[in-house]
Amino acid sequence: SLLRGRTYALRAVLTDEHGGEIDTTGVKLQWSVDKSVFTKQTARDGILLVTPTVEGVQSTVEVALRDVQCIDAYIGTSQTIHIVSPVAIVRNIADTLLLPLSGEYYPLCVGGSHQYEWTIADSSIVSVSQDGKLTGISTGSTVLTCADASNASNRDTIVVSVDKVAALRALEKRKEFVVGQRGAI
Repeated sequence: SLLRGRTYALRAVLTDEHGGEIDTTGVKLQWSVDKSVFTKQTARDGILLVTPTVEGVQSTVEVALRDVQCIDAYIGTSQTIHIVSPVAIVRNIADTLLLPLSGEYYPLCVGGSHQYEWTIADSSIVSVSQDGKLTGISTGSTVLTCADASNASNRDTIVVSVDKVAALRALEKRKEFVVGQRGAI
């Protein structure tokens, strides 16, 4: 799987009949990608730089030797690639998640294959269940990681701070006033 929005170097490798790598310096290759899925940059020395621009699709990348005088022979290969979005832990305002001591919270993770593995750096501060439920154990801060179950390198992290607060709740009313205006509150 490739992540939408990131640039990848695709490398073509020629091998001999024993599986040994053949030097491709100076060999002309013809790359073919779906321009509605990838932006393609210059190919050189068997390497093509591509950036997936859409997600949730599969696309085929093909590479073949160019200007080869072979009768009834195609020397090339293709690879189907799945494009996914980067994993992200949804943040409200801050880059730190505040959790009350003994409080529970389910953070929201999006992107990737939508199957996640949750880990916590310090389980003496926060515990995390397989489905991502956080429980504050002791005061302090640690790092929560949400990783795509299909590709562990596609992950996001957030700092979780546990503090001795009774509960967190939104204010019901908002009051506004103009500075310098008498009686406004």
